[in-house]
Amino acid sequence: MMAGAYLDAETTRDEADAILLAAGTSDVSLANRLLNAGLTSQQSSALAAAVQGDRNAADGLLIALRGVTKAPLSPFEQALWMLFADFFAAAVPILPFVLLPIGRARIVSGVVTVALLIALGIGRAQLGKRTAIRTVAETVLIGVGAAAAGVAISVLIDRSFS
Repeated sequence: MMAGAYLDAETTRDEADAILLAAGTSDVSLANRLLNAGLTSQQSSALAAAVQGDRNAADGLLIALRGVTKAPLSPFEQALWMLFADFFAAAVPILPFVLLPIGRARIVSGVVTVALLIALGIGRAQLGKRTAIRTVAETVLIGVGAAAAGVAISVLIDRSFS
């Protein structure tokens, strides 16, 4: 769960950086972004003019805009999505062991899990406008590291009770 939270926070940060880079600090793109966020034409133009030429002020304005959503998910809805995601993430490596002999299940579980981590890395790279190879490698390494930590903890617990 910690690895998932880390990847989520990093992807959100990368996505925000990509939005800032795409929006730039030109008056037109900033004013359009403000207009699309629901401000009037006059408000958009005034705010764009106020931060004109100051990259930090323009970035801060865009970050503040991005931080407030029009229709935030309710805590119950967020909890249900997390429950679904956790069940799916837990089922992927376990399901082959239910359906296949142990030897084949290990291979299928590993291949499917790595394939899904690669797909997740590609999606993260697209959201954050980052290089795919680096983001995929980072995602796979964090996923494999989390799995290794889980195995290590279970071995420690098993040995301490044996």
